[in-house]
Amino acid sequence: GQGHTISGLYRDSSSYQNYGLFGNLNEGSSVSNIVVTDSYIVTYSICAGGIAANNYGGTISNCSFSGFISAGEKIGGICSWNLGTIKDCYSDAKISGLDWIGGIVGINYELIENCFSNISIDISADCVGSIVGSNDASQYHTGRIRNSYFNNTIYNGKSVGKNNSNVDEDVLGKTTEQFASGEVAFLLGDAFGQTIGTDEIPVLGGQKVYNVKKYSDCGKTTEVGSVYSNSEENIAPAHDYSNGGICNVCN
Repeated sequence: GQGHTISGLYRDSSSYQNYGLFGNLNEGSSVSNIVVTDSYIVTYSICAGGIAANNYGGTISNCSFSGFISAGEKIGGICSWNLGTIKDCYSDAKISGLDWIGGIVGINYELIENCFSNISIDISADCVGSIVGSNDASQYHTGRIRNSYFNNTIYNGKSVGKNNSNVDEDVLGKTTEQFASGEVAFLLGDAFGQTIGTDEIPVLGGQKVYNVKKYSDCGKTTEVGSVYSNSEENIAPAHDYSNGGICNVCN
């Protein structure tokens, strides 16, 4: 994808299934570095995804989708059905359907890592989750989700609607404030960044975020916590010599 953006993608069908920017990704295929924004994908049949309808053994990485997705069932912000790898991706979408709905993937049988969703879902069903609708395993596949997050201010449901396999402890909901602070961008790793104070959510390839120490004194002897910053410098008050030669803060 070379970092290109596709805006205004419109796909609407009353009968066709397997809808997305791509239909099916086969084993060994790869889709990367694509941003799909302000787009509309609707089928009254099954299987719709923001990047691909189904991933049958390929890799989707460094991709994002924002817009609206709807289908009868099996819907994902990135893809509906995953039997491959999805990493360093996010969806910022509204999703509508009946069941097997996930902010990243509808039904997962393989690996999802370093992803986040900032989605709203207007249906309540057994297999509905902010990251994955149903996480499953088979004789040849072990569904695993790790280091992935969702905005639980927008969607206060489960991260995984129905889990029959492996979900790591770092698959969590974070508040809108935590997203804006840079915390999620820091946790997601090198693929994401964020201009703190400007970007409300992490951005692929954005400005690097650091977790730095915060001190209450100029000499940096009393640590009072940590904050997320676009600078790797620790934070301390500036010296204040307004009352003469002795610093009011240090003293």
